[in-house]
Amino acid sequence: MLGTGDFTFAPSSAPAPIVVRRIPLDNDWPIAPPAAQQAEVRIRPYRENRSRLQTLLDGVAASVALVDECGDVVAVNRVWRLTAKMQGMTHHRNGVGMNYLAVCGTAAAEGNRDAAIAAEGIDGVLQSRIRSFYYKYRVTRPGELQLYALLAWRLVDGDRAYVAVSHELLESHATDPSRD
Repeated sequence: MLGTGDFTFAPSSAPAPIVVRRIPLDNDWPIAPPAAQQAEVRIRPYRENRSRLQTLLDGVAASVALVDECGDVVAVNRVWRLTAKMQGMTHHRNGVGMNYLAVCGTAAAEGNRDAAIAAEGIDGVLQSRIRSFYYKYRVTRPGELQLYALLAWRLVDGDRAYVAVSHELLESHATDPSRD
């Protein structure tokens, strides 16, 4: 049975006509399946929070990595990505997904005292033993001595806690290459 707005097409030589029915539209059409709607309700706030955190990180002028409660790097800012590229970092995601504390622990096991102190301070902020952590450390490269400041502070976003770890170059001095 044809309703209002339905159409019938039939060439004169065809035995059966082709019927095209008009589908009524209302405010609920088209709707996603209920499971997809529930997934979107759960994912959208997470995606919006991640976007807001990334915008916040990108606004900082120092290199910043955002570390979760397990010590994994969940985000880095634009300055971090540029610095990593200039220093030849080979990780395809600029450290995102790596465990920051494990990297510090590995360097500490090789005798790097600064890495051990940094790991202890960052872990203290992660475990809420201290509110923030500040540490100056030196990096010696051929022909250059650099002084950096590491600052770690706690960020709470809803029910998730993070630690932002920034590295800022304070001084850079040329050294005598014959002494290296």
